[in-house]
Amino acid sequence: YRKPGSSVDTAIDLSTKRGAEVVIATEKLTKRIQVKIAKAEKKAKQYKEEVGKLVKDRNSKKKETRPKAEQKLENVKKQKEALEAIDLEDRILAENNTDNDTIIETVLDKIRDM
Repeated sequence: YRKPGSSVDTAIDLSTKRGAEVVIATEKLTKRIQVKIAKAEKKAKQYKEEVGKLVKDRNSKKKETRPKAEQKLENVKKQKEALEAIDLEDRILAENNTDNDTIIETVLDKIRDM
């Protein structure tokens, strides 16, 4: 049996009080960390949504620009028109050469000669 107010009781009381303070401080810290995590998750979600919107906008703009197939078709039409502007012999030579630069040079040479 211990006398109330003995040094052992005082030490136990202080220890219990200190332990309770540590528990309370830990709980407060845990809550602050949880709040920070929630804010970070919210921000991450916002960033993800913004990036998604930017990607969606970029993709929709790509669709607005002319597709490659359309550009190739236009280039082929231009080559055909240029080949039709020169005589048959040179056209055959140009058509057999698949290098676009050579075809254009041949056509330009013939147009200059005209």
